[in-house]
Amino acid sequence: MAAEFDKIEAAIETAKNELDDLKNQKAAALERLDKVDEGRTMEWNQTDKLLTDTLEQLKISYPTLADAFSAIEWTHIWQPKFQAMTVDIRPSDDKCGIYRIWTTENGITKSYVGQAKKIRERWSQHIKKMLGVMVADNHKFYSFVKPYNAHFEIIEEVVETKLNEREHY
Repeated sequence: MAAEFDKIEAAIETAKNELDDLKNQKAAALERLDKVDEGRTMEWNQTDKLLTDTLEQLKISYPTLADAFSAIEWTHIWQPKFQAMTVDIRPSDDKCGIYRIWTTENGITKSYVGQAKKIRERWSQHIKKMLGVMVADNHKFYSFVKPYNAHFEIIEEVVETKLNEREHY
């Protein structure tokens, strides 16, 4: 009979551990959900802003070196921030879907909704275009949004065949 009680106590202890694990998973999921609801924002500080402003001035003063300054800005400032912002989306399981980029300045919010087969990769391209590392095809969009005031969010994950339909919606 004691052996049966030991088995029951062990089963109860296992169930308690599983319940605690589920509670921790739920808390982590809720925390991730909160971050997604808020959108993804690159963390930056005044030093980063000062450095990017300095690099922008150097691009103007030395136009032949602008590409090099943009590459430095991407590699040393924004790429690590981008990687931290998208740490939960590994390149190997990048998501297909609809995303939004928005910024708010002086109380005015401007948004861009797009589609991508690989959202993480597409965000990277947008940031590079904001910085001038890649050629910007939509100059109007990139004139009002900069990485330090941009928010990114995945609106909806969809299969590739539904991208056009869902983006239009």
